[in-house]
Parts: sequence; C-alpha cells; structure tokens
Amino acid sequence: MEGRSENHLTQNELSRMMSSAGGASAIAAASIVNLLLEAEEKRLQSVNVLHYGQAYTNELLSSEIPPRIKQCLRMELDVFEELCEQLRENDSLRDTKKSTVEHQVHVFLYIISTDASNRTAQECFRHLGETISRYFHAVLEGILHLEEFYMQQPAVTDNGYIPVL
Repeated sequence: MEGRSENHLTQNELSRMMSSAGGASAIAAASIVNLLLEAEEKRLQSVNVLHYGQAYTNELLSSEIPPRIKQCLRMELDVFEELCEQLRENDSLRDTKKSTVEHQVHVFLYIISTDASNRTAQECFRHLGETISRYFHAVLEGILHLEEFYMQQPAVTDNGYIPVL
C-alpha cells in the first residue's frame, strides 16, 4: 500500500464491494469514487501551491503580466518595489523567517484597496487573523514613519489658522 493515498480504495475493498453489490456496478462505482477523490486532491494541491501566503506574493511579483500586477497591488511594480525599499531603508519593516517586506505590504495593500475584512484577508493569504493584523499594523506604522520625508504639514499663522490659498 506504499505510495497510495489514504482516500483510494484497496484491491481488497474493491473485491468486497464486487461480491456484496454485484460485480460491474460496484467496480464502476468504486472507479468513480477514486476519480472524484483524485480530482479533489489535485484541486486542493493546486490551491495550496498557487495561493498560499508568501508563495502567492512571490508568484504575483514574478508574473510578467503588468495589468495583473497593477490590478492586485493597485500600483505599478516599480512603484511597489520602491515603496518596499523605502520601508526597509527606514528600518520600518524587515523580512522575517516566514515573510518578506513585499508580502507584508501586499497584504496591507489588499486590505486597503478592496476594503477587505481581516477574515477575507485570512482566506486570501491563508494566514491566521493575528498574522494579518500584525502585518497590517506594521506596514501602517512604516508608512506613517515615511510621512516626514514625503508630506509637509501646512503652516499655521500667528492666530492659529491655516492660510487658504
């Protein structure tokens, strides 16, 4: 039985089904069950490989389809890479054992661009809610640290009002 999936019927099980249910119909039923189980296994393997956290981000970033990248990240790839680099250089974010800065930013952008809930992001990236929350808040903090470099607060006059231009 080495190398066979736990979901597949053994030869003995097929023989028992044939003797109890009557030959050809039992074989046909068993074959259909095996085919359905194999198809489900393949489907689950492909889902896990293609859309599993960091692997999903890696697959997206290595895609050679710019419209897909822009649709998912809501920005061009070079802009995304520059944002990640700025967050790294500013010591706001860093790669961890299981996640790159790019993946953390991808999760953040997914949430803010689609108005996704934590639960929806968990389903999309296959992470725990705590992980999604940690990534979201880490990237948000990093972006707030970039404020001083890219945003200028309006000047306030002596009387405490912001001048209207």
